[in-house]
Amino acid sequence: MIAFANLDGLCLLKFSDSAKITELISQIVQINHYHHQYQPETVLKQTQAQISEYFNQQRKIFTLPINCYGTTFQQAAWDILKKIPYGTTLSYQAQAIALNKPNAYRAVATANGHNKIALIIPCHRVIRKNNSAGDYAGKRYRKEFLLTLEKNNKP
Repeated sequence: MIAFANLDGLCLLKFSDSAKITELISQIVQINHYHHQYQPETVLKQTQAQISEYFNQQRKIFTLPINCYGTTFQQAAWDILKKIPYGTTLSYQAQAIALNKPNAYRAVATANGHNKIALIIPCHRVIRKNNSAGDYAGKRYRKEFLLTLEKNNKP
């Protein structure tokens, strides 16, 4: 995984082979200019530890400061994502309804695809209304793996 943080928190966490990873990194660097820092005692070290705990089934909730840039609509869509409990899913349509935009499920899917903080803003928990996994910038096989990991470790 690739992570970037600034003084306000984690602003990028993606699988290194995610769709448009180069574009996302470029956006983050442009927004923050020279403010990216790696200090082992700060948020990147905490991110590494919490991600390891997640994959070792020892963490269900992340407690990291995040600073995710996006449009007002994207931020609203991501706020819904943050509320999806571990081990559960929500359809794109249900997410659109939660945003009071019931016909905007495609726009919701696009906003989710622009999520820059994988796992912590859990866009992998959003599926199609027919219960198929749907697309995932971090690769579909990985989305299916994450859903299975959480389902098998549900509280």
